[in-house]
Amino acid sequence: MQDKAPATPRYSLVMQLLVFLPLACLIVWWPKLPASVPVHFTSEGADYYAHKHMLFIYVLLPALIYHTAPYLDAENQRRSLIRGVALFLSFVLSVTILAAAA
Repeated sequence: MQDKAPATPRYSLVMQLLVFLPLACLIVWWPKLPASVPVHFTSEGADYYAHKHMLFIYVLLPALIYHTAPYLDAENQRRSLIRGVALFLSFVLSVTILAAAA
């Protein structure tokens, strides 16, 4: 499935801001985050913790995926799907950071 039309500059700007939302959350809530934060969950709860400095790697992943989508899918068949995954990951990371800081 190909993209029907190129994204408008306003749409593109909004999408890029949403992709960088976890980084903004991390910077704002950094002082309130505990030294170790849960990064993996099972049905019993959190089972893996990482130091809060590792979150910088996690929050940059959505931006990396979003901006490399044209190179990952040169034929433009699944670019929207790849970018959708990046936005979903961005949302999940933002909620996780906010929950850890609360």
